[in-house]
Amino acid sequence: MTKFSISRLMHFRLRKGYSVKLLLLVFACFSLAGVPLWGQVLDTQGLKSALDGLMDSSLVNGASVAVAFYAPEDSSLIYGYGAGKELMPASLQKLYTGIGALETYGPGHRFQTEIGIRGEVRDGVLEGDLVIKGGGDPTWMEAFYPEGPHRVFEMWADSLKARDIRRVRGNLVGDISLYPTYPYNPSWEAHNLPYGFSPGVGALSFNANMVRFVLKGSSQAGEKARAYPRHGYNYFELDNQITTVAEKGSAGIWLQVSEDNSRVTLKGKLGVDTPEYLTAAVRNPPLFTLRMLRNTLSEKGLSISGKTVLEEDPAIHDSLETLFVFDSFPLSDILGVMLKTSSNMIAENLLCNIGAGVENGAVRVEELLAAKGIPGEGFNVIDGSGLARQNSCSASHLGLTLSHAYHQDWFDIFLNSLALPGEDGTLRSRFTELKGKGRLYGKTGYLRDVSNLAGYLRAQDGELYAFVIICNNVSNVANAKKWQASVCDTLLRYSGD
Repeated sequence: MTKFSISRLMHFRLRKGYSVKLLLLVFACFSLAGVPLWGQVLDTQGLKSALDGLMDSSLVNGASVAVAFYAPEDSSLIYGYGAGKELMPASLQKLYTGIGALETYGPGHRFQTEIGIRGEVRDGVLEGDLVIKGGGDPTWMEAFYPEGPHRVFEMWADSLKARDIRRVRGNLVGDISLYPTYPYNPSWEAHNLPYGFSPGVGALSFNANMVRFVLKGSSQAGEKARAYPRHGYNYFELDNQITTVAEKGSAGIWLQVSEDNSRVTLKGKLGVDTPEYLTAAVRNPPLFTLRMLRNTLSEKGLSISGKTVLEEDPAIHDSLETLFVFDSFPLSDILGVMLKTSSNMIAENLLCNIGAGVENGAVRVEELLAAKGIPGEGFNVIDGSGLARQNSCSASHLGLTLSHAYHQDWFDIFLNSLALPGEDGTLRSRFTELKGKGRLYGKTGYLRDVSNLAGYLRAQDGELYAFVIICNNVSNVANAKKWQASVCDTLLRYSGD
């Protein structure tokens, strides 16, 4: 089918003697021929035929695949293949979490942390406790503070000194009553738990609730590699067993974390002068946060005589004198980091904020979408990030959810929070040869044997479409990504590329 838009005719100047009747006749002829009018260049027949030809590709042989392509303006399904199958979303789950957060809070929302005291200040000394009331702020991380999130605590130290507090004779107290502290989600796979992408979550969080160990092979083979925690965040006792080998690159490195989450053992081999890193998950984020705060305050000349204490009773707030409130970056910025970089910690944090805990947050997201008329069959929320393999959705459910988002006041913010192929986030190195890549906005989803992609694409006429591509039980992830590129190329080609 030849694609042509009558809107292009409007760029032609009518010559003298051309009648309106002739122009109307031309319009009628194109309409009868099935040519799209007024810039609507989507070739649905050609698209369906081309996509059907990709569904049995050898690139995804044996995999469970599903594709859904929606016109969000009226939530109509333009193309579907296996769109009703219940499959694992992996990190596509973050799309649900992000939409749930926007529905709950709005894009301008900021999470607040209260810094207060219990006691009196005399001659620069607080005779009592310094209390930090956790507000679920996920932004104390390098994505927001490139020089290190301890910068937040340096600002607090300056504010405390400005209020003539230079010493605390009581305890450093964390009020973590906002929601429970979760060391990890019990549905996550055990082999992922030591690593920083599987963090704990709590009302107080710091450095994405992980410690990054900077590694470098020695200049001499046979020597121990160098290893240290980035920014000096000495939370774990470190046992570095990584050795240097003559070959360049990494010969395999990994870490082990003790059951009590106090000791990290680094293992494996690194080539001479080869840089690398490993991240270890923190299981008690509020305790980690307060320890790093205490260290920073000490470095800024503000000492604390008492203990580091976590309190879960909300009644603690009744006796609190608030000194100042620290605001997070707005939710619009938080979503940009979560969706572009696929931050598991932010996703888990937002789910807890939405429902004052993981379980209630999951129910709340399901209820929010059901209230918008999106059928819940096959939709199951276990976590906010998608790490749990028990999460499930269908391509049609996610497509309808993306169509719902299209009609909201905050949609442009949501759209621009997605990764751009060849430019940023998890799509920085993908689709670099894709024609029309500037018209695609996407979110990736990856787990063992799972490779997914969803988002929006803009047709040549400016019309926006939602797409969902789910690949489960994948034997070769690289091939699955090639197949996804073919599907996206086809979607763009038949939408006016």
